[in-house]
Amino acid sequence: MLKRAPTWISGAISFVTAVIGFILLIRGNIRLGITVLVALVVVFILGGCLYLTFARTEPLVAGGRGVYRFENTVLGQWLA
Repeated sequence: MLKRAPTWISGAISFVTAVIGFILLIRGNIRLGITVLVALVVVFILGGCLYLTFARTEPLVAGGRGVYRFENTVLGQWLA
């Protein structure tokens, strides 16, 4: 059934299911719930930083390398 539904409906159902599961986790074991939440926040922040650091534009020439998309950052200037 979910394979035929539009992607935004499938995404909304998945999101609600995940939120309900997380609420049940916190109600059962608050320390584990907070640990999982903190770990997810740290992973998303690190993932965002890695994306901002290594994101490149599409190459203008076939076989070439694109330039760093965010080269004005300190780490971007260091990598260039």
